[in-house]
Amino acid sequence: MNPGKINGNVLKRSVLRQIEKNKINQSLLNGAGIGEDCAVFSSFGDKYTLSCMQEGEILTLSGTGFGSVSHLILKGINNMAACGGHVENISMTLILPEDCEEESLKTIMEQAAVFAEEKGIALAGGQSRVLQGIKNPIAVFSFIGVADKVYEKAAVKPGMDIVLSKYIGLEGTAYLASQRREELLSRYPAYLVDEAESFEGYYSIESEAAIAVMSDVALMHDVSEGGIFAGIWEIAERAGVGLKIDMKKLPLRQETVEVCERLSKNPYELMSGGCLIMITDDGETLATAIKEKGINATVVGKITDDNARIFVNDEEVRYLDRPHVDSLFADTE
Repeated sequence: MNPGKINGNVLKRSVLRQIEKNKINQSLLNGAGIGEDCAVFSSFGDKYTLSCMQEGEILTLSGTGFGSVSHLILKGINNMAACGGHVENISMTLILPEDCEEESLKTIMEQAAVFAEEKGIALAGGQSRVLQGIKNPIAVFSFIGVADKVYEKAAVKPGMDIVLSKYIGLEGTAYLASQRREELLSRYPAYLVDEAESFEGYYSIESEAAIAVMSDVALMHDVSEGGIFAGIWEIAERAGVGLKIDMKKLPLRQETVEVCERLSKNPYELMSGGCLIMITDDGETLATAIKEKGINATVVGKITDDNARIFVNDEEVRYLDRPHVDSLFADTE
């Protein structure tokens, strides 16, 4: 299999179909599915319980940046924010390589505890074990949270606007700028590379998600691996709708353009943590509300009354395929 997310056909055939056979928990309102960021359970009182998981290699012990503990935790927080909720508890499982020292284990746990506390989240516990044959520590997080309502795909109707927050490709741009800095400096000035690397500061989508919730958004999905093409396909697949996107309106930083050009990467298939897709009746009003908080937001398209999922660029029309391997992992050079 290719690196990154499991291929959509394989996911449906070998994962989702098996899960769908399990009908035990009658309190489960929304479960596993393409574009589903969290499981949603009915609860006592007026709130709903949310759960999701996030895993990844810990590539740095610096505490910040791509592959750090805080980065992995933030991915789970983003998943829950895109469902209109917030995380209350985290459980953490660590799988360590044989050469991992106790000091590294302590550092990882300290970073997780500090970041969770900063976010007002309880670090509830977990497990740790050593496993042969792995290179870097692997963290698996289980998130439990709450939300005031359930966002249903049936709320998405033809004619609704599609809004994106911030810019596409921020996450992948920051990673490439940090990992291939010298190569980029051979063409670009240091200030451009520095700015690209600083994009890691834009990963959170909590603020715009909260504004969208207050604005009666119909559905949300945070963009991550596979880039905007994958994110748009996932939310369309989840809602079972068609859509039309104007390629020229997709918000793209010049630093991303330059980094992708130099390293032969596709910005539309590049990790885009920090970008939130929102479907709403009045996209311009929602975009304005988000901009008033200092966050970029752009109306990029509409939901259509057929099943076609197309991107238009002047006279050129592109029909959206199932997501490809993220450009970070693809051998495009």
